[in-house]
Amino acid sequence: MDERKNKKVLMMVIVFMILVLLLLCGALVFGVRHVNRVYPTTFSSFLAARRARGPLPTTEADLVRSWMTFDYINQLFGLPQNYLKSALSISDTRYPKLSLSEFEESVSTMSATFLQNVKEAISSYSTSTSQ
Repeated sequence: MDERKNKKVLMMVIVFMILVLLLLCGALVFGVRHVNRVYPTTFSSFLAARRARGPLPTTEADLVRSWMTFDYINQLFGLPQNYLKSALSISDTRYPKLSLSEFEESVSTMSATFLQNVKEAISSYSTSTSQ
């Protein structure tokens, strides 16, 4: 009799645990759907929103980092493709598909001042085009 009672209790515990697991899975699925509907934060929607706003103002040049390619920087700030090439006297044939750090390695005389020079060239673009 005791063994029968133990099996019954064990079966009830297992059924209870399965129900709790199903409820948690359902809450997770419906919760994620709700969050995605209310807060659409996919990377592609972020990029679409970024493109809709247009290029960054050149006053935001401090956002430039060494991992960025010249091509990315040109697009980010709406610069003509060869603007940085001529402003910084770049002769590397890999331009604009070249990151700032790759260019720095190839020249080997660069330092933090190069990054500052890039930022200043970007900032000066708005003043050179508004004349």
